Amino acid sequence: MGISTTKHSTSMHSVTRVEGSPLHGRLSAPVGSVSNSPLAACAKHVGYLALLGILLLPQASLASNSPVPLSPEITSVTGSNVTGSTATVAQGDTVSFNQLHIVNSWTSSNHENSSVSKKSWQLYCREGSTISFDYSVSSESNCDWLTISLNDNQLVRVSGQVSESFSYKVEKAGNYTLTAQYSKDGSQNSYNDCGIISNIMVSPINDMVEAFLEDLTPYPGMKQELETAKKAADANPNDSVAQAQLQNACLSIGKALEIYPIIQSDLVIADSVLTDGAYVDIAEAVKLGKAIDVNTSKSADYWRAYDALETSLAVQHSSQVAMENWVFDTNNVYTIDELRYYLDDTNGLAKFAGFNQSTDITTLVIPSTVRKDGKTYAVVGIDLKNHNSQEKLVNISLPKTLRYIGNYAFAYLPSMQYLEIPENVTTMGTDIFYQSNNLKTLKMNAVVPPMVGSFSGTDKRKVYVPDGSLHAYRLATPWNNCVLVGGEGTSVSIDHVDAGELGHFILDKATYLQEVNKLTVVSGNLNSDDWKTLKSMTNLVELDISGMTVTSIPSSAFSDRWGLEKIILPKKLEAIGNHAFSGTGLKEIELPESLTTLDYNAFSYCASLSSVKIPGKVERISPYSFYKCSNLQKVELAEGIKFIDNQAFYYCDHLQSINFPSTLTSIGYEAFRETDLSEVNIPGSVENIGSNAFYRNKNLKKLTFGEGLVNIEGTAFSECVSIDSIVCPSTLRTIGDATFSGCKNLKQISLNEGLVSINSYAFSGCTGLTDIVLPSTLEYCKGFAFNECGNIKTIEARSVLPPTTDGSCPLSGVDLTGVTLYVPSWSVGEYQLADGWNSFYTFQASNYLPQSIKVNKDFYFSLGDNDNKEYRPNISMTWSGHEVQDVNGNTNYDRGNLTVSSRSKLAINDFDMIFSPYAKYFLDVNRNYNYQYNNSRTQYNGTSLIVKGEMRAENVTLNLYNYRGMWQFVTFPFDVKVSDIVPESENTSWVVRGHSGAMRAAGKNDSVWVNLKADDVLEAGKGYIMHCYNPDNDLVKFRISPLTTTVNRQLLFASDNRTLPLEENLSEFEHNRSWNLIGNPYPSFYDTRFMEFDAPFMVWNSCAQNYYAYNPADDAYILSPGEALFVQRPVDQKDITFLKDGRQINQYARTLLDETTQARVRGKEGVQRSVFNLTLSGENTSDRTRVVLNDEASMTYEMNKDAAKFASTVPTVAQIYSWNGESRYAINERPTGSGIVNLGVHCGTKGTYTIALANAVDGQVILEDKLMNISTEITADKGYSFEAEAGDDDSRFVLHITRGIGGGDDTTGINGITTETGEKLEVYSLDGIKMNAAKKGVYIQNGKKIIKK
Repeated sequence: MGISTTKHSTSMHSVTRVEGSPLHGRLSAPVGSVSNSPLAACAKHVGYLALLGILLLPQASLASNSPVPLSPEITSVTGSNVTGSTATVAQGDTVSFNQLHIVNSWTSSNHENSSVSKKSWQLYCREGSTISFDYSVSSESNCDWLTISLNDNQLVRVSGQVSESFSYKVEKAGNYTLTAQYSKDGSQNSYNDCGIISNIMVSPINDMVEAFLEDLTPYPGMKQELETAKKAADANPNDSVAQAQLQNACLSIGKALEIYPIIQSDLVIADSVLTDGAYVDIAEAVKLGKAIDVNTSKSADYWRAYDALETSLAVQHSSQVAMENWVFDTNNVYTIDELRYYLDDTNGLAKFAGFNQSTDITTLVIPSTVRKDGKTYAVVGIDLKNHNSQEKLVNISLPKTLRYIGNYAFAYLPSMQYLEIPENVTTMGTDIFYQSNNLKTLKMNAVVPPMVGSFSGTDKRKVYVPDGSLHAYRLATPWNNCVLVGGEGTSVSIDHVDAGELGHFILDKATYLQEVNKLTVVSGNLNSDDWKTLKSMTNLVELDISGMTVTSIPSSAFSDRWGLEKIILPKKLEAIGNHAFSGTGLKEIELPESLTTLDYNAFSYCASLSSVKIPGKVERISPYSFYKCSNLQKVELAEGIKFIDNQAFYYCDHLQSINFPSTLTSIGYEAFRETDLSEVNIPGSVENIGSNAFYRNKNLKKLTFGEGLVNIEGTAFSECVSIDSIVCPSTLRTIGDATFSGCKNLKQISLNEGLVSINSYAFSGCTGLTDIVLPSTLEYCKGFAFNECGNIKTIEARSVLPPTTDGSCPLSGVDLTGVTLYVPSWSVGEYQLADGWNSFYTFQASNYLPQSIKVNKDFYFSLGDNDNKEYRPNISMTWSGHEVQDVNGNTNYDRGNLTVSSRSKLAINDFDMIFSPYAKYFLDVNRNYNYQYNNSRTQYNGTSLIVKGEMRAENVTLNLYNYRGMWQFVTFPFDVKVSDIVPESENTSWVVRGHSGAMRAAGKNDSVWVNLKADDVLEAGKGYIMHCYNPDNDLVKFRISPLTTTVNRQLLFASDNRTLPLEENLSEFEHNRSWNLIGNPYPSFYDTRFMEFDAPFMVWNSCAQNYYAYNPADDAYILSPGEALFVQRPVDQKDITFLKDGRQINQYARTLLDETTQARVRGKEGVQRSVFNLTLSGENTSDRTRVVLNDEASMTYEMNKDAAKFASTVPTVAQIYSWNGESRYAINERPTGSGIVNLGVHCGTKGTYTIALANAVDGQVILEDKLMNISTEITADKGYSFEAEAGDDDSRFVLHITRGIGGGDDTTGINGITTETGEKLEVYSLDGIKMNAAKKGVYIQNGKKIIKK
């Protein structure tokens, strides 16, 4: 026998369904039928179509998989309206071919052990015909078997849980026998314990139809129905729809013949019920049954009557069985039409027990009756044992027969929003709506509230109850926690209300406040009592206060009023308070144009709100304003709105449309996180997009940024998996951490020139990227920026300075051996050495020549002449806000330090750099004005340029920063005209002065400082003082241009030693002679130990507003670029040379390793010098002075060793100095002598001050306070504190210094032994008292310890 076989395995039958059918658990009327009956429309029965096994077009509903067994064998039944012959249906073991259209399904009925049941069909097939059928089995696996064979060939042998379809192509014409057999072994039963075959069909079905038409002669109505379908199919042999309609008509009519006897039987029973009094439904069903006319009725008419009668009789019967008499077998569950049931065979009842398997459906209809083994059962309960989540299930239709709803009946249905409970339900279990928190609307048909264990999850539900039952539900739990609407609801309208009277007016028209569902107040005003009244109206659904003169809605006015679905706001409303409508059931809201304030959480958790338009007077959409409005789909923002704050629309997961006005400036943190936007157009007015702002917008594909956007914070567009391209605006500066991470479909990114920072993981996981171009302006490309972007093959980095990576490679988590990094030709070496970038294997010089180069960190330029002679870039040296650890481990900020190597030649067009000498001095944590770089100001430190080779520029600009209100000593490396010093702000007032050494030498202190005019020229290398003030800014910026001469301009790029002349001005007093104010001649930091100058010098601490003296022999003072200093010209020195080796890029002193240099800066060989640094501190001010004991020094003032004390110009600043009666010293280098040094102090204000040593010394220092008659030793760890009035005091303090240096015994400290020889020895006791040395003992002489014998 030639047979070709096709097997179709599915989770349900492979069937054709009626298009658009909304039913589940039952099937619609056959194709072409009209279903006008209310009973049929309510879908109360499933049995008749289950018998039919009709083919329906595919749709989302749950289809019938398991046809119900056929009715018992019937010989003949004659109906009252039958005009032809009677219908006879054979139900033996074998079905003839001409009965296939009537009996094409079979369900095994044997449940005994070791039993067999079977069914056969005689089929006639033409050559090429197809035999098809569906089958399923529910049995003990590998024990009980369903076998299907064709003639002698076994086609199917299955057990367990199987549901499949088969089709066979017959190659030879002839008669065939199709046999289905269910065989059981001797063990237990499992599952439904049955085998099923259904939808047996031979295609094409012409032979079946011809045979069927002969049998339809007694039924002219259905014969005409079949002939019409056949005619359409014959006319369209290739039309699958027409062929399916013919097949459906054949099957529908065949089953109508089968149920017609049942209709006649039901009519007899129904007539008797009507006689005793029954539901009106039975009368309607009887009417439909008696309307059957074989001459005109179509198969659908038979089905409507059958459905109505069977359902009505089952309802009538079930209503008469008390619940305590139910006898359900809960040990066995039966699957009928893919739904599971417990059965009560005694009373003919069924309980719905769930789905046969996990099924993804949207609609479920639980029938009023089901049939099994020819018996009809009324569905009276729901009793679920297993609770599988049905996330898409939206509609459930419950049968009128339902009386009991068990625990968890409607649990795990997150999409359900509405449910109608039939009127016969009297009992409901616990946790009815567990995890179904969107199911918030119920319609109850029961007049008496059913008893409920608990709803679970939330009782926030609106419940419609029958008219007249509201009070009963109000008294019953948990119904009294719901919003209750009786009948059509209670409406109250009030024309006018004065403040405080709302409650009284309502109760004039309603029995109690909670009765009112709709309230309209035409005019008037409300006070706090009225808002409390509204708050107590828990059943309020609609509120209209549009005509009232209310300007604000109080905070939490309607919060958690989930029953409130509609409110019409006052036309003059200006403000909505926080949480005002949070958690309400609003479906729509119209915000008046007068609204200005929308406070935080105003509409959060409004799960039913679908759209909103926000007027332009609302400048700020506050945080959480629409948080978790899960049904919000469209938002319109009017022009005028400026800010969308944090999480404003977070978790609005259905939001698909929003416009951003041109007035918007920022989008906050998580503002649109996890919404459903597909297109986002950011206007140019937006400067900042907050972190997570559009996180996980999975459908976002089109993303546009306007010119004006500056910053995109971390994870702003992370996991937006549909974005395929990004174009960054020219204004963008920062892309934050993980901003576009996980955008796996991103294939193109255009990064703008001007972009400064790409942070860590910014594009992590963007596997669609293949090549990247990093702009020349990029300063930071943090580690892991392109983590796991495994398809990137080339990266072109256009920045001359390798962007900072924080040590890790930007392209991490991938094999770098196949990636090429292209960099500017200047920078190949820099990239190969730079942290992070040195992880790459292949470096190539690109052809890109950046026109603008920004140097904001260390850069060592090492290259010969430019390859392109015409190429003249612009270089700007500046700082950044990026914190780094400097060479001493201190927190600092990157700033531009450019070093041009000795082999390099650099020609550029425009050059600018920053001078900021004021930043050297600033308050430390103890408010001491120290020589340091304070952390709070280090980002404003100047830049540094060291030219060792050749460099020239066409245009040069210095950007000088001064601190307002403070005098600053400045110098410039080239000549500058005063008029070319231009403040950036027009609000700046400023002055610059020159120093007159001649006036200082002459003692004319009032004329030392000379105001300079616009036409005056500041000479290169000379020092000047500046003072500025700006009311708006602490830092004042000046732009400074050199005199327009080539030679002068190029002084900035000097690579050799610089020599500055020193003026000589004779004076009566040595301490006023030949003071010169000069400056650092280099645009770099400079170590003063490399000056060819051995005398002390004086600098101005601008923050302390005080002078400090230093000596190259003792101090490693570092000049900043642009810093001026005072030097006193020695008699034998006409100029001062700054050796080029003193240049450096930072403020930290180097360790000098060269012995020659060490010797030069420490003075002559063999000279013994003891240095004592003393400080005066107190009342938020401090000062210092120095005493140096050097036996080769003189007691008189020496310009090459001593430094005069320059007094501060601020009277409140403390001063300390040593003095000899004529001169005040900042540095007093003198012979040891008696070791006595007079100290003077100036206390700016009355208060407590402390004198201490600032360094550890080799010797002893005793401080004598003559006023208090106290002598005490002071050390680096121990000072002396005292009270003092404001003013000068030159006679109170004396130092007694004992030197510890020399060739004495290190153990005893004895420097020598002497004997009296007759000369008078001037000696002192160890405590500094002058002695005549008459006695033997230990004394001090010439600063040394001696023993007198």
